[in-house]
Amino acid sequence: MVVLIGIAALILLVTVGISTSAGNQERDMEFRLNRKDIEIAKLRATVEQQQASIKGFVNQRLPGLIDMEFDRVFEVDHPYVRTIAFTNVRTKQNNGYEFRIVLENQTAPIAAPAIDIILFGALGLEIDRRKLRVDRGVNTIEIEILSRGDVRSYVDSFSVQEDAAPAYFLVR
Repeated sequence: MVVLIGIAALILLVTVGISTSAGNQERDMEFRLNRKDIEIAKLRATVEQQQASIKGFVNQRLPGLIDMEFDRVFEVDHPYVRTIAFTNVRTKQNNGYEFRIVLENQTAPIAAPAIDIILFGALGLEIDRRKLRVDRGVNTIEIEILSRGDVRSYVDSFSVQEDAAPAYFLVR
């Protein structure tokens, strides 16, 4: 009987010891996890602050840039551009960008618009450009002369390097 009581006491001590040790390990892991969560929150705040700083610098250096949003119709400040929209088109092999621009002549008897559509990366570096002109040229989309009241749309794509993603655009 004494032996059984001794074994029961030993089992009880071992169980309490294991339980206490497991509780201490759990608290230690929870403390480490909380520390990592705090570090991640600080890093996120730093990244957001740096992104805002870069965006402010880019907008200061290149005024008039518009944040790129895909599948949204933009109205831009240009006398012959009614709207422009961009789409990210992709397949397993390619990732590309298309645009659809709508031109309109509301006032002039005849207009031969010269329009540039420029894509910029997140750092404000130009990554591609398309020109819309009445005559042909390099990277130029040939458009028709617009009579008063004419509305025409054009669709084309950009040739962007694989590692460059547009963040801003400008129509001038």
